[in-house]
Amino acid sequence: LSWVLIWFYFTAETPSTHTTISHEEAKYIEDNLLQTISRQDTIPWKDIFTSLPVWAIITAHFGTNWVIYTMFTELPTFLVKSLDFRVDKAGLLSALPWLPLAISVYGAGFISDKLTEKYSTLNVRKFIMSISFTIIASGFLLITVLDNEDRALIV
Repeated sequence: LSWVLIWFYFTAETPSTHTTISHEEAKYIEDNLLQTISRQDTIPWKDIFTSLPVWAIITAHFGTNWVIYTMFTELPTFLVKSLDFRVDKAGLLSALPWLPLAISVYGAGFISDKLTEKYSTLNVRKFIMSISFTIIASGFLLITVLDNEDRALIV
């Protein structure tokens, strides 16, 4: 609800009806709106969908999302049915992995930015994705070898 109120405050149908900008700014915007780009580029759909890097990104995101959503939906059930957790504890423990995930996403962005100063973007992307997939795969393998006595390690 607060987002909608902020949206209505900061938006207007036209620059001249906007309440928070000056008359000069509104006139400048409206005068420059008339300048249009003379050339319209077409989107190269064939080139996009026949590009190996595009398919690599699609595949990587599909695999990562599959793992994340499988964990999101199935981990509580696994903890309750297989390891005899109480439902309230399973919910709390199922939420815990998301905190490191949130932190690591921002950390990976920072690290990627620093690495691209020295290495190519392609190699940095490959490195970051390899590290993240290795961590995810290690977590899944760890779950399969632990027993009920090692419950805390699963999360």
